[in-house]
Amino acid sequence: MQNSPRLIQTYLPSGTLEGPRIIELSDSSIKAFVIPRLQLTNIRNRAELTQPALYFLVSGDESLGYIGESENFIHRMRDHDQKKDF
Repeated sequence: MQNSPRLIQTYLPSGTLEGPRIIELSDSSIKAFVIPRLQLTNIRNRAELTQPALYFLVSGDESLGYIGESENFIHRMRDHDQKKDF
């Protein structure tokens, strides 16, 4: 069986790679969000962020990680932002 080509699109809401990134795979409803901690408030109005999510928190030096799940991603991130150092 041969794999067919697929398209991965990256949307940069702030226009830079240092800001939030939204990554989508063609023919899939799954989206990946890469959101720097300092940018959480700038992207909170996106409807997708109120949906259930599997998420990964990574420290700035990438030495610590946390995997979680939530019914409302942005509400959970606000909680983490107040309680976690990374």
